[in-house]
Amino acid sequence: MVIVESTASAWYFGREVEVHLLEDVGHVLTWAIFGTLALRAADLVLRGIGTELLVLSPNPSPSGSRPWSAC
Repeated sequence: MVIVESTASAWYFGREVEVHLLEDVGHVLTWAIFGTLALRAADLVLRGIGTELLVLSPNPSPSGSRPWSAC
């Protein structure tokens, strides 16, 4: 969001985008996003849910209905 706002405001005010600053922000945000994803994946594995996500075709429920359907 910071990168988008900075680019939009630079365009609006007729200034150049400060790429050297945005590169640093982009690098930090990349590591923050990957760190968050790693923590979430570790949380799922520790809870025992992560292995179910690796199954290509989930087992059907005994009643034959889909538990995620609204009807």
